Amino acid sequence: MKSWDLDFDSKLAKCEGRILPGEGIIFAGAKPPEVPNDKADWTMAFRSRQMLSAVNLDKWVIIVPQRDAPNIENLVKTMTNVARPLNMTIKPPLEVLKITDIKPVAYALAAESLIKKHGGNLQLLFVVLPNNAADRYAAVKKRLSIDYGSQSNYILNFV
Repeated sequence: MKSWDLDFDSKLAKCEGRILPGEGIIFAGAKPPEVPNDKADWTMAFRSRQMLSAVNLDKWVIIVPQRDAPNIENLVKTMTNVARPLNMTIKPPLEVLKITDIKPVAYALAAESLIKKHGGNLQLLFVVLPNNAADRYAAVKKRLSIDYGSQSNYILNFV
C-alpha cells in the first residue's frame, strides 16, 4: 500500500449495531422452540426431542477405502440407532463400494459408477475419506454437485 501512498486511518469507524436473539428449532410435540445456548449448541435437544419432520434414508450408497471397510457395518448400525429417537429411519445402504486407490480421481470414478448403477434416485452418496486432503474432497464434491447434482456427505477416517 505504501507504493500507492495509501494507508489506513488510525481511528476506526463507529457504527451502531444490534445483536439478534438466537434462532429456535421447532421439534415435534407441543413444547416451545428449543433456543440455543450462547454457543448455538442444540446437542442436548437433539438427544431428547424428535424432529418435527424427518426424511427417511432409504436409497444411499457408501464409498470407503478398503482399509476402513471393516468398520462400516458398525458405523451404519450407530447411525441407525441415533436416527431412531429422532423419528427417522435409516435403511442399510444399497451398496458399499470399497476402493483400494485413494487418489481424487479414484473417488470421482467410484462415485460416477455408483450413480450410473443406481440411477438418479439415490438420496445420498456417503463418502469416507482417509484424511482431510482438500484436493480429494474438492474433486469428488465438484464432480457430484456439478456433473450429477447429487447429494453427498463426507466423513474423515474413523478407525
